[in-house]
Amino acid sequence: MRTAIAPAEFRASLYRSADAPAPRAAAWPVTFATFRGQWVPALIVIGAVIFNAVLAVVNGHLVPLTQSMVIAAEMMFVLAAHAIAFQNYQPQMKRWYVLIGILFVIALVRGLLTQGFDPKLLRDALLIPTFILLGITFKPRGLPTLIVTVVAIYAAFMLLEAISTASYAWVFKIQDYYINTRGFTESDFWNKDSPLFASATRPEGRFFNIVELHRMSSIFLEPVASETFCIIVWTFICACYDRLSRAVLIGLVVATALMIVATDGRLALIMSGIILALCTVAPKLPRALPLFYLPAITLAVALLVYCAGLKYDADNFGGRLALSTHLFGRFDVSELLGASNGLLGPAADAGLAYLILSQSLFGVIILWSYISLGSRADTPAQIRYYHSTSLWLSLFMMVGAAFLTIKTAGLLWFIYGSLQLDEGAVPAAKSIASSRDRWGNRARSRAQRDFAGGRTDAAHAK
Repeated sequence: MRTAIAPAEFRASLYRSADAPAPRAAAWPVTFATFRGQWVPALIVIGAVIFNAVLAVVNGHLVPLTQSMVIAAEMMFVLAAHAIAFQNYQPQMKRWYVLIGILFVIALVRGLLTQGFDPKLLRDALLIPTFILLGITFKPRGLPTLIVTVVAIYAAFMLLEAISTASYAWVFKIQDYYINTRGFTESDFWNKDSPLFASATRPEGRFFNIVELHRMSSIFLEPVASETFCIIVWTFICACYDRLSRAVLIGLVVATALMIVATDGRLALIMSGIILALCTVAPKLPRALPLFYLPAITLAVALLVYCAGLKYDADNFGGRLALSTHLFGRFDVSELLGASNGLLGPAADAGLAYLILSQSLFGVIILWSYISLGSRADTPAQIRYYHSTSLWLSLFMMVGAAFLTIKTAGLLWFIYGSLQLDEGAVPAAKSIASSRDRWGNRARSRAQRDFAGGRTDAAHAK
């Protein structure tokens, strides 16, 4: 409990009128002027969001690609991000470089135990601290411009997909791209009448029957990543709503709602409600609470699967929950230590199980501790973002692993890192002090002069 007040704050309280409003943080403008001096990190994260679509165009119209080429392209983004971070090093980056060192050690030990090093497993976890570091180089006043830009790109291709699906399919040649670069076969695309990704249509039909369309994917080429993008944008809106202008706030809310309907995002709809509710109370919650979101939700899901008798024989929400629980039940010491590849394939759609298998239980504990406790908690935006991100990721890890792909992870963790630079409103005491430092006694308010005069009179009287 705070029992004392700093001298600067005490002086500020004397100078300020009792009914004066508390200082309010300035709104972040939407203008490319906010990119001045930080164009490179902005372009890196935009490139990470759209690179999959660009590679699909290259594969479909210029030269066939392979999986190794896609990995090489991702590594270019990772290396570029670290180059920018090194050039703009700040003390708060140290903890994230320590995490990167730990991830490398885990990858090396795992490679020795399994007698084979898989760079993809390291890359999946490395994306988190990499884009946090890149975000720390980007002032948060540029975030609204960045988000509006990527949402506009997404919306443009979503309209193309809705108006002319054939043209959209011809531009990206999605099935050819995934067959060449992801090891898919033609049999994996069960709907032979559709040129889109396998999950773009559901056998049971759409959840949102408002429109008679397939599940939109836009620049992400497949609906799950598209749905994850909606969740990330909504998290940013709820965390930073008080730093957005009214027009931008309304525009992003409407755009995100339309995107959720277009992608038929049942999970995104549920997550949006949870995030909105959490952000209203996040500033009042204990600082360490996000650390417990993941273990608590994992236990709750296991109890639900057991009590409800859920089966993992169907690729739906209940089936995904049952799959995660079933995989946990098959873990032994080798899986917990990350020393076995036997269940990596089945765990591809079970985020937490996949992380444990690829990073070990100890690695996941360390990684989650960094995510849930490594953020600053000085402004409401910071608090709301790390709380809501920790909660929805805990839920998402029970049903999928799309948050580990660079096209969604890049933006998610870039925002996380950038918000670490947010200073919020300038405290009144600091404002008065800076004004006095710059202009001297001439800048003192009437209240200050009266106060100073009162002290002088009292001294003379004494």
